[in-house]
Amino acid sequence: MFAAPLFLLLVTQLVGLPIGFERLQSIVFVVSAIVVYPVLEEIVFRGILLYKLTTFHAFRFNFAGVTAANVMSSLLFALLHSYIFSDVLALFVFFPSLIFGYFYEKTKSLKVSITLHMFYNAHAIVLPAFW
Repeated sequence: MFAAPLFLLLVTQLVGLPIGFERLQSIVFVVSAIVVYPVLEEIVFRGILLYKLTTFHAFRFNFAGVTAANVMSSLLFALLHSYIFSDVLALFVFFPSLIFGYFYEKTKSLKVSITLHMFYNAHAIVLPAFW
């Protein structure tokens, strides 16, 4: 949420370009949304939150391969996104989040969930540009 503006400020200051440089802002936005955000969000929501929730017996309940811990971390993930986007768009984040969490739990690795998250964000950003 706050990473992109800070990242943009850092990049523009390092290369000596004015903050309002639109092309650079677009590039930084795309890179942030496709690379930076998925890595940070997966570390926080799957690597820390989901991992910690699974240590509690009550959150180990499993329905159709989806744990209660995964549902809870995905709800919090969607709640964070509802702060940034509309509530309706946050629903479009909840279900992919369940998938990211499912693969994290099955593989015990953030690599798969980060990769899926990157592809999901790339799809959401790049595909509308061609419509």
